Amino acid sequence: MPVRLERRDPRWFEFDRETGRQLMLRGDGGLPEPLQPWKFVRHVVSAKSGLPIRGGLARIAVWAWLFKSLTLKDWARFVEAYGQPIRLGRYGPSASDEDMDALSRAVANVAADAAALIPESMSIEFVADNTVRGRSEVYRELVEYVDGQLSIAVLGQTLTTDTGGAGSYALGQVHNLVRGDIEASDAAQLEETLERDLVTPIVALNHGPRAAYPRVRIERQTAHDAKATADVLAALVPLGLRVRAEDVRDRLGFEPPGDGDEVLAPTAPTAPTLAKALAKAKAKATAPDDPLAEVIEAIDGGTWQRLAAPLIEPVLRRAATDPEGLLDNLSSLYPDMDADALTERLARILFVADVAGRELGS
Repeated sequence: MPVRLERRDPRWFEFDRETGRQLMLRGDGGLPEPLQPWKFVRHVVSAKSGLPIRGGLARIAVWAWLFKSLTLKDWARFVEAYGQPIRLGRYGPSASDEDMDALSRAVANVAADAAALIPESMSIEFVADNTVRGRSEVYRELVEYVDGQLSIAVLGQTLTTDTGGAGSYALGQVHNLVRGDIEASDAAQLEETLERDLVTPIVALNHGPRAAYPRVRIERQTAHDAKATADVLAALVPLGLRVRAEDVRDRLGFEPPGDGDEVLAPTAPTAPTLAKALAKAKAKATAPDDPLAEVIEAIDGGTWQRLAAPLIEPVLRRAATDPEGLLDNLSSLYPDMDADALTERLARILFVADVAGRELGS
């Protein structure tokens, strides 16, 4: 097993002079030598087409760095020269050399100290150039342009780093998809490198050559909408869609329960449709001697839930302990499901409903 991965200075390596694609190690005499097999993890990024030495980002970024550095240097000189108004000292014809020296020192110090002493016969005037700001914008525009081009070269877009004053959330999401494509491409290249130079040597040296070797996967975990997943399951599972509980747990981020863990159990089923029908029937059955009153009282008084409990409880207990095998073993629960009381009550209700219907019809 590898003890550690140690970075080596790229200046120790070079590509061969014939094809420009095989990486070589500079030997003791300065001559290139082939790399020893299974000793190096060599990752050559293919950010763009062409020879490997031209395929990295450094060759692209160096020009942006150079232009930006020179622009910032010129911008700093411009600000130093024109960032403050010109200080103009005036003296009269009778001023002596000492007066002119005092005025010169005052003009030099007034910007830094914001104070100066001059003879009464002299004055200092600040001359501002209103066109300086317009001329300075060319430096800002060049710096922003270079930064934008560098972002495009590395990330493929600009809105994930700077909105540019005209970005939006929707447009930022579109730009983020471009960045995701580059990220996936970089991950695929790194997977290939680790499989070739790390996983394959470990397996081959310990277990011998193999027809197939383990694969490396580098990916970002995708966040799933739990509510959307629950809605899909609630709609499709009753129609017969079979879904593995392990897949649902992985999608929702839940761990499988262990022995002795307290688990959530399903509650007794409800019937919203039946409740609405009962409320509507109640609104119509206003007379004290209404023939449907007994039917409504029998169903809406909670009696049906109590009578259905012996029939449903065995299924609920099995669902709480073994939800994955519930459908396969549902037939084995039939002997424990007592439906006698519910059957008798339903027969009585149907009889009363039939009589009531005949009476209302007459």
